[in-house]
Amino acid sequence: RVAAAAVGAPASAPPAVVEAPGGDSGDLGADLAEGLIADADDGRTGLAVVALEPAADPLEVALVLEHVVEARHPGSTPIGILEVVAVSSVAEIRDLLLDPSGADATPFDAAERLAGRLECASVVVLDDLDPDRPTPDARRAVALLAHLAPDARVVATADRASLAPAPLRIGRGRARGLAAGMGW
Repeated sequence: RVAAAAVGAPASAPPAVVEAPGGDSGDLGADLAEGLIADADDGRTGLAVVALEPAADPLEVALVLEHVVEARHPGSTPIGILEVVAVSSVAEIRDLLLDPSGADATPFDAAERLAGRLECASVVVLDDLDPDRPTPDARRAVALLAHLAPDARVVATADRASLAPAPLRIGRGRARGLAAGMGW
């Protein structure tokens, strides 16, 4: 729901769960694309917010989804990615990326997945960020985000004005553009 608010999607029913076949993010992207294409072909339009499980690779899902929907007939209803939203917290970024307390406490997988989520985001929502009184950890997290996702908009959950989205415009190659701007 936080991701939906960040892009201006209206409140909706709880999301339908789409499982990755065999845990493969590319297959999940293809399945999502086929579902969106079927919806568009049936006349259903609007915003679709897709929430991924932490194990899914958001960039792989986005790139495959984008490739499949852009391969459609040019006269078809346009389908595209408006935003890739990562929801995290200053505490999570601190604990996994900035100050890991030990190899056993924070497995590499968790840090790698978090970095991957943040790197390919166009919007990063931090649920414990106070933009008026940022803590030293918050300043460090935002500085890291400037390197990981240099073009991402970083907003606080409580800052409703920042959650207001930019104008909605479907552009081709959104996922490829995000991938090209990744900060590592």
